[in-house]
Amino acid sequence: MEMIRTALAYVQQYQMPLMVGYMILAMVLCFCGYMLTKVWTLLLTSGFGFGLGLIIIPHLIPDASRIVIVILALNCAIISAVISLKVNKYGLFMLGSALGFMIMQVVPFPADENWTIIVYMLTMGGILIAGILTMEKEKDMILILSAVAGGTTVVTTLAGYIMPTGLDAKILWGIAALVSAMGYFIQKFSTK
Repeated sequence: MEMIRTALAYVQQYQMPLMVGYMILAMVLCFCGYMLTKVWTLLLTSGFGFGLGLIIIPHLIPDASRIVIVILALNCAIISAVISLKVNKYGLFMLGSALGFMIMQVVPFPADENWTIIVYMLTMGGILIAGILTMEKEKDMILILSAVAGGTTVVTTLAGYIMPTGLDAKILWGIAALVSAMGYFIQKFSTK
């Protein structure tokens, strides 16, 4: 748990450079998402394996030192990445779920406390549906999801830092739709 707190403190300390890197990755995702499917899949599945290892290993080996936990978590990351290469559906489900999560994060839900459970259920439903559809219709879903996830993430992140605070939500969503459409068509016409 202490390692997670340390990582969160590090993220808060270097928030702006990490946000710029996040936006660059979102732009690459928007315009080159399908071409880099294997790269995204490997990154996501190895990150999932590493995170799962960091969470589970301290419970399996309570007296393990930090270095042992990190080494075993890296082994979990490698195993997860190898599984995603051998079992393509696993990697596609993870990729579709991650893209669905990115899209659901920019959907404006009511901020009322009564909506918390409903928002979580809708988010989990969107993630699950995106993952399952990506397994079924690989190319089409990755093209659509990567363009929408990358475009909306870039626009909403920029809106929080650069654009004036009085920006109308309709204009923001219009810009996001335009960037997403550009990303989709660039990907569609640059791939086989």
